[in-house]
Amino acid sequence: MHGFEAADTRSSLIDEGRIRIHDFAAKVFEDRNSVRGGAFVVTEDLKRGTVVSKWCLVLTEDLHFIIEGPRILSPSSRDTLISLLDTAEEIGCPRAFVCIEKSHEFLKQLIRAFCYYGFEILHPESFERPLVTRIDENFAVMASTVIDSDSN
Repeated sequence: MHGFEAADTRSSLIDEGRIRIHDFAAKVFEDRNSVRGGAFVVTEDLKRGTVVSKWCLVLTEDLHFIIEGPRILSPSSRDTLISLLDTAEEIGCPRAFVCIEKSHEFLKQLIRAFCYYGFEILHPESFERPLVTRIDENFAVMASTVIDSDSN
């Protein structure tokens, strides 16, 4: 019976992931044709068997790697973020973006943490396409260079 519980949990996470990717893409893009794909990454505490954080990301056709800021940052969040940025580099994304809802309870702490990880806050007037279409007063947007164009 324990296996069924784990399978049910895994299945509900997959369903939640599909919904979160869809909702995040709808919040960020007017033209969803520019979305190439998405992913839902779950960080788990294997000792406790609990979900620690959930990350949603969208990859656009022009290789913008856009991450929805997690609801909670934990000590393992750094490793998850590094893993996501490694994936962005492997795909060939020049920059990664993090979008954090301004209504987030811990907005200042999340911004501080992402600054520590090498991200910089973007002014809304500097948003690149396709970000410029929907992200305005609702999100704090941060960016980090993944692949330095000077190093190629």
